[in-house]
Amino acid sequence: MKTSKNMKPLRIFQHDACGGIGYLGTCLEQGNIPYEMVYINRGESVPKDLEDISGLIFLGSNHSVNAGHAWIDDEIALIQRAARADVPVRGICIGGQLISKTLGGAISPAPTMQIGWYRIEVTPEAAALTGAMLPSSFEVFE
Repeated sequence: MKTSKNMKPLRIFQHDACGGIGYLGTCLEQGNIPYEMVYINRGESVPKDLEDISGLIFLGSNHSVNAGHAWIDDEIALIQRAARADVPVRGICIGGQLISKTLGGAISPAPTMQIGWYRIEVTPEAAALTGAMLPSSFEVFE
């Protein structure tokens, strides 16, 4: 865990061994933004408290939010509490599914496989957030 005297840490949830923090960790460290990891993939429990953090980030998984795992219900309950407490929440992959389901969205399988190379166009809003860190357009593997 990185620490800072000025900011409560972000709490980041990792669901699979292959779904680590990656470049997000680099960005947080470069920005001196404190964070702590919760390793669901290692059997850690979902913390219930929100008072000691500045936000929640839910990383990806090869599971669906509809898989029926107990930790999914625990994370949905945490997101509900965070929404009521005005605690920022971000999601990547299953993290986005968790947020959507918590807020009443329906999650279903995509009609086609979403694996392959795709061109990403950086929006003006994303460019404002990332500065010169990203080119205006680039290929990514999903």
